[in-house]
Amino acid sequence: MATPLPLSRSPYSSCELHADVAHVLAGHVADLTDAQNAHRWETPEEQLADAFAFAGLIPDRMLREVQAVGFRGRNLQRWVTAEIARYVPGWPEGRLCDRASNLLWSPT
Repeated sequence: MATPLPLSRSPYSSCELHADVAHVLAGHVADLTDAQNAHRWETPEEQLADAFAFAGLIPDRMLREVQAVGFRGRNLQRWVTAEIARYVPGWPEGRLCDRASNLLWSPT
């Protein structure tokens, strides 16, 4: 019997796991490595993987709840950006803001 892989309980590893699953499902696994693509976060493959990861970590339900307590416009954008940064603290500001915009733009 195979030994199960130890998975960390940190939010960062949850995000990475979701993103990796998205790459596998979309068929982006030919020569994909973190080091190889770390500087290419603008690619469609990375955008898709990030969208998949954050759809589970910051679901529409959560966005609606935050809006229900009064977060709108720029404040909502800041909240989403900060929430993403909690999961991936090492990301550049441009990637954080881009992914926050994508989450808020996504049709519900």
